Amino acid sequence: MEAVDQTREPAQPAGPLPRLDGCRMLLVDDEPNLLEVGEQLLSLQGIRALTASSGEEALEILRSTRPLPDCIILDLNMPGMGGAGCLREIIHAWPDLPVIVSTGYLETETRSRLLAMGAFDCVEKPYRFETVLDMARRALWVKQGSR
Repeated sequence: MEAVDQTREPAQPAGPLPRLDGCRMLLVDDEPNLLEVGEQLLSLQGIRALTASSGEEALEILRSTRPLPDCIILDLNMPGMGGAGCLREIIHAWPDLPVIVSTGYLETETRSRLLAMGAFDCVEKPYRFETVLDMARRALWVKQGSR
């Protein structure tokens, strides 16, 4: 019997992507400089940025913030529960919340595992900010289409 690939490639929209201005994004990373610069860059795009320096802090924000963020950018390698544990919790509690996982070293196997867990997409650090914004636009396009 042939093995079935449980991973999926992120959807590719045929039409225009949604605008990000006015959106809310949660940026989760244990690198303070990345959070600071990321928050500034998101704000310049008209995006309301929330930041967390750990998976535990991200979950706390998600439990206490309404409305929920439209998208999450989540670092994979962090102290504490780490990105994979945080991703599992997010997917369990908020299955429709798109999560883009970032990591310093992205192997094909790791990417496949994260997509199978429910991540919307993955990006390798250092990444171009525009790359992550494009992923977020695609995530919102998929999210809006599922309503």
